Amino acid sequence: MGLKDEKKITWRAEEFEYFEKNVDWFWAVGIISVGLAVFSIISGNLLFGILIIIGAFSLSIHAVKRPRVINFELNQTGVVIDKKMYLYNTLESFWIIEHGKKIMIKSKKALVPYLILPFENIEPEYLRDYLIKYMKEEEMSEPLAHIVMEKLGF
Repeated sequence: MGLKDEKKITWRAEEFEYFEKNVDWFWAVGIISVGLAVFSIISGNLLFGILIIIGAFSLSIHAVKRPRVINFELNQTGVVIDKKMYLYNTLESFWIIEHGKKIMIKSKKALVPYLILPFENIEPEYLRDYLIKYMKEEEMSEPLAHIVMEKLGF
């Protein structure tokens, strides 16, 4: 449930939506990665084959990780995500994805081009009315990499 007043809006949400992965998911990752690694090695690219195996191992470790509950805050200075402040002068625009219950914020920083904040139990119109005072509203679509990671269960 979000706390709302004129100066700030706060809420808590899980870092990402967690999906239980069954044994078949891990088998699929293993078979695909071993197949790609073998193909890379046969093609003469040993380093890429090793990289694929390391990547699959890292993916499997991350797949069992449970999401943390993160604190979010919109205030008069900027956006706070789990104690990290993003000042409004470093942010360009926002878009609220109502069906997915997310706020997309476009950043001016190259290393963090988008902030995607999940929300529940807060009216999207209330968030929009608050953010429009500090940033322009610009229609955006989620980055393909983010959509793919969500579909894979990350």
